[in-house]
Amino acid sequence: MCSLVGNVFLAIACLVLEAIVFILTVVGTPIDVFRSRAPAFAGVRACYSMWGSKRCGNYRANSPKSTFKGFPSSGIEKTMNAASAFAIISIFLTLVAMVLTVLLVCKCIFRVIPGIFSVLAFVTLLVCWACMAGAYNKSYGPGLRIKRGYSYTGGFGLIVAAWCLQTVEMILVFFA
Repeated sequence: MCSLVGNVFLAIACLVLEAIVFILTVVGTPIDVFRSRAPAFAGVRACYSMWGSKRCGNYRANSPKSTFKGFPSSGIEKTMNAASAFAIISIFLTLVAMVLTVLLVCKCIFRVIPGIFSVLAFVTLLVCWACMAGAYNKSYGPGLRIKRGYSYTGGFGLIVAAWCLQTVEMILVFFA
């Protein structure tokens, strides 16, 4: 009986962690990932989100008609497109994992089922932030390195934080 109660509390802890991961992923996906270190024209700072270049803050990304969505090269555009695709997949997987963890709390399913979705969410979040870090650090030609003029912002930090919490949740859910 004591083990059953402990497993329920562990499942509830996993549910709380998965809910936090879901929220961090949903909030971190659309916001700025890189911010210019120097103000641009008229004091407006330039940023990059996963969707393209834009003014920092609550503004839309550049027009889809702009070359490479405003990124300096097609390589950066492709890498950030991959990051955005994996972010959307991560949102879906963390939502499914959260729903399955609710069922685990109710003891309606075996722990391996939410565990599988937790592992998948872990992998997609890892690929998402790795693509962003790759776009930031990789040189795409002479003078084409985001790292030179930009720094990480909240979007990147939220995705990495979500991945760290997903790592903990992924391990715990197999013991719930």
